[in-house]
Amino acid sequence: MKLEFVDALTLAHPFIKGFEQVLHCLTGAEVRAVAQGDISDAVKKRKKEDIEGQEGSSTVYSTTFYIGLAIQPKERTLHRSLALVRGYPPCLRSITNSRRYRTP
Repeated sequence: MKLEFVDALTLAHPFIKGFEQVLHCLTGAEVRAVAQGDISDAVKKRKKEDIEGQEGSSTVYSTTFYIGLAIQPKERTLHRSLALVRGYPPCLRSITNSRRYRTP
């Protein structure tokens, strides 16, 4: 999504200070999941001492940056318009047409 095309957006302000995080992973699958942003509770709670001496374990360092957005609220409208069609059902039209003719 490109922020330039959002009409309700009034201000986009990037936070210049990132949030750093150090995660300790046991397997390559956990490293790939962390790289995609899918961090499990087990990985969050794991300490460096838990992975020492284990083959295939690694430490992942990440920094997350955020963008603050100011959005203009939508205007609320109380008026709702409905398209009303004025017309008669077909059976009423035939009844009114038959009354116009005089019988001899």
